[in-house]
Amino acid sequence: INKKKLTSMNWEIVPNAYYNQIMELKNRYNNPIIHLTENGWSYPDVKNKKGKIIDAKRISFLKKYLKAVKKALKDGARIKSYFVWSLLDNFEWSLGYEKRFGIIHVDFKNLERTPKKSYYFYAKLIKKNSIPKWCYKGYILLLYNFQQQPNSHILKLSTNFLYLNFLYFQCLINFFSQNI
Repeated sequence: INKKKLTSMNWEIVPNAYYNQIMELKNRYNNPIIHLTENGWSYPDVKNKKGKIIDAKRISFLKKYLKAVKKALKDGARIKSYFVWSLLDNFEWSLGYEKRFGIIHVDFKNLERTPKKSYYFYAKLIKKNSIPKWCYKGYILLLYNFQQQPNSHILKLSTNFLYLNFLYFQCLINFFSQNI
């Protein structure tokens, strides 16, 4: 195992295995509708001197896995949704607050939230691609409102994010055939 290709959870980063697993589901189970949930990268994020979190490895991870999803779609898999894990850094049952999966950093002492570079990458990905405005408008609005009100209620924000993420993906099928 290449230690450079591990997350902080010691999980291998193998996007072609993700593709293979999707295709195995397609081929073995008569091409069912697939919802891809909790795909993300745990990495010890650090704020730089400007208070920003530049999580380039998370962005690279997302690009690689989304390319695998694109390939699976092109090869006929019926993928209906994809969910980044996770919107916010959260409590992991076996590890507490130690591992950080969110595209928004949470300071667990004061609950201050700081969007990471991956947050802006994902928002730009949604906005720039072939999504009807009615689909991404609410999503971008949610992100904007989050920036304006960083102490919003976490559960409400997460629920809205997941719902809008699902709507966004429903509108995004054409995106995978064009832009990754």
